[in-house]
Amino acid sequence: MVWAVPCTILAGCLHHFIKSNEKVKGNLGMGGPETSIYGGFTFILGFLLVYRFQQGYNRWWDAATLLMQVRGEWFNSYSCLIAFCNPSQEKQDDVYKFQQQLVRLFSLLHGCALVQVSQMQTHSFELINLDGLDAQSLQFLQDTPDKCEITLQWIQRLIVQSESSQVLKIAPPILSRVYNQLGNGIVNLSNARKIKEYPIPFPLAQMVMVMLMCHALFTPVICAATVESTSWSALLAFIVTFSYWSILYMALELEMPFGDDPNDLPICDMAQSMNTSLCQMLEPLAMQVPAFDIQGLQSGLSAQIVDLDSDLSKSALSSGWENPIMYQIAVPKPVASVQTIAPHLVPAVGVQKDLRGDSLVSAHIAGVDRSAGGAGGPPVMGHQRSTQQYWAEVSGLAGDEAPNGSWASPGNAQGRPPDDTMRSDSPSAPLSQSTPLEIQRPVPEAKMSLSGNPSSASDRVGDLRGGTPPDSIGSTAPPNSRNAW
Repeated sequence: MVWAVPCTILAGCLHHFIKSNEKVKGNLGMGGPETSIYGGFTFILGFLLVYRFQQGYNRWWDAATLLMQVRGEWFNSYSCLIAFCNPSQEKQDDVYKFQQQLVRLFSLLHGCALVQVSQMQTHSFELINLDGLDAQSLQFLQDTPDKCEITLQWIQRLIVQSESSQVLKIAPPILSRVYNQLGNGIVNLSNARKIKEYPIPFPLAQMVMVMLMCHALFTPVICAATVESTSWSALLAFIVTFSYWSILYMALELEMPFGDDPNDLPICDMAQSMNTSLCQMLEPLAMQVPAFDIQGLQSGLSAQIVDLDSDLSKSALSSGWENPIMYQIAVPKPVASVQTIAPHLVPAVGVQKDLRGDSLVSAHIAGVDRSAGGAGGPPVMGHQRSTQQYWAEVSGLAGDEAPNGSWASPGNAQGRPPDDTMRSDSPSAPLSQSTPLEIQRPVPEAKMSLSGNPSSASDRVGDLRGGTPPDSIGSTAPPNSRNAW
């Protein structure tokens, strides 16, 4: 308005003067070439103004992003340190002292960071009370040129001392993430300081200002000489001048976002929010995992839209929900493990007993491409072969003849040939006598182990190259089998 109103008045007065003096209008010589030159000038000025406004908005947005990243990195490191505290009873006093000292240092660290980027007249920010900290150390901090770096060093030294005294009980590689987050926070702070300490280059700022002043002087004259109506002449001069100068002032408002203007970042509120979050992490319920009653679960999972601003304790009673969305989740039954009979033998045939009662036979044959991409992939799908044919091929018999009419397998104590077929994920290559096979018998559930030593399993079950399997196996191979036991 400071520039637009005078230009409007000047345009109206000039238009009235030119209209009343035809000789003056002829001497001005406002024609096509002059208007084209003025149009090119305004185009260049508009481009520079838009560019500067874009740079100002980018600085404002980058400042907000960097400050939030600083808060996120430091708060995450603080949260990890609280979670890494030793839960043993004999360390509770040391843990309490560590937490109280840590929350004060982190509040001080964030406050010092805001001071480094602040452009306000007074640097007054909310801090958690510094009771208990050494007065000599605080005086040293007051005299240092960079308070944030000193506070960060204090926090790192506190972490080292607490880890050596077992106050922090966590593996060193995991604890190193805390140092990384502290370092990322200080790097983001340095990038935020760059916005404060390095403004828009002086030549660009002065060039835009000089061009705007010339534009403010030429616009009333052009409007008065080219527009027939006095009111339209004054109105157009006001709109053009007001628009150009408004873009400049918006850019100036956004270029320095760390002040106390209405459009600047609320850094005082950021300090309060950080302190609130730090204090909430020390609440007893925040430091322990919520109790979970597995007995109170229903048969399936349900979901419903809930107002998260309301009382979540009432929403925990899912049985009281109206029209809940039920999710059917198929939970597979566990399958017992198969003991390895000879782990040093790569080609082996394994018999796996499903807990549902089905006896399944799977074969791994040396030299067979188990996948379309080569060895090492999943078995080739689509080939099915009956268990009766399988035992015939293993024992060297032709066709589907059973050895001595006896078929002993889990769940088939009567000696009948099993009529079940192998699953579609069995190997596709047919078994032959030339193929090196090793038979692995199903192990009773009492003998199965998920974490046992594979080498001990071969000692308990026996070597496939000879000998008689122990009685604990619970089943025997066909009597005439040459490649079995």
